[in-house]
Amino acid sequence: MKRLLAIVLTIVLLTACTAPEQAVTVKEKSVKVLSVNEEVHPEMLHYLGVVYSDEVKKYAFLSGGEIEDVAVDVGDVVTPNQVMATLKSDKLEISVDSASEQQRAAQLDYAKAKKNLTYLNDLLSDTKALLDAGATSKQQYQQVKLQRDIAQKELSQASANIQQARLKSQYSADNFNDATLRSDIDGTVLEVNYESGEIVGQGYPVVLVRSNQNVIRVGVTAEDLKKLSVGDEVQITLPNNQVQMAKISRIHHIPDEGSRTYTVEISVANDGSLLLGETVDVVFVLAEQRGIWLPISTILNDGLDYVYIVEDGRAKRVDITLQNIYDNKVMVKGLNVNDLLIVSGVQSLAPGYKIKVVEQDSALPNETETTGENDE
Repeated sequence: MKRLLAIVLTIVLLTACTAPEQAVTVKEKSVKVLSVNEEVHPEMLHYLGVVYSDEVKKYAFLSGGEIEDVAVDVGDVVTPNQVMATLKSDKLEISVDSASEQQRAAQLDYAKAKKNLTYLNDLLSDTKALLDAGATSKQQYQQVKLQRDIAQKELSQASANIQQARLKSQYSADNFNDATLRSDIDGTVLEVNYESGEIVGQGYPVVLVRSNQNVIRVGVTAEDLKKLSVGDEVQITLPNNQVQMAKISRIHHIPDEGSRTYTVEISVANDGSLLLGETVDVVFVLAEQRGIWLPISTILNDGLDYVYIVEDGRAKRVDITLQNIYDNKVMVKGLNVNDLLIVSGVQSLAPGYKIKVVEQDSALPNETETTGENDE
């Protein structure tokens, strides 16, 4: 029995040793690559901005009263010197006449006081001559001098009364002239707070007008603020996808307490295409930068941004740092010129996979050309 078992084992071993070898095949991934080169593109900062009016003016009467007429409505376009509202002016006319009478009376009082002072100055001079000659007493001289001193004070008071009467007359005239509200800018009426026949208080806004100049306000980071200056070009994309160019008009260097961002203002004409409070895309166009720019679609992310390149015939993962954005491209750090970037077939790759290059470009592909898979 033992002899039989030994023979069987010998036959099995001999059979195993003479079996044909199995060929081991390594699967290759077919990919498209390109040779990485440097490109020059402007640096662009992308933000959202909100539309405001560059100026909103509140028009009010210097004095209160009854509104006689309101000549504008919300949405009306106004021009400089255009009448917007008027007050009833009968009482204001009475005030102007009264102030004028008071001014004339003050002028008459001043003329009388001046004439009296001139008389007393002459009398004091004559009395002094008589005193020196021994023809009058010192007491008489002191009495004339006292009258002259009182006349001087009366003239000063009369002069002050004239000034006060002039101010009152001017104030009454200003109130009378201000009974007509006129626009001093080109703009559009935002609000009308009163109607004809209503009583308005002194200084209460009757009409609000926005100027024809809009301003787009953007909150930017401290890092980006250092790259911006007044006068820099800005690309604005309107809600209808129309693009227009503008310039930075003002930069605020005190951060917003809530967002900790810095407000940048961009002046744009109010041509009716933008509404107050509307949101628009804003792109700050900065200086050109030379570097390696990749289409956004070639960049992968698993918590870190990375790409695949071909090295020694195999796939190699390279972590990269994103820097600036231009259109659909991003300037990156981490790659070298002439690296072979895998642009197609990357989704099923893993580091170390053997690579078969089926197509090589020397220029960066369009975004639509980087999404295909060519695996064998």
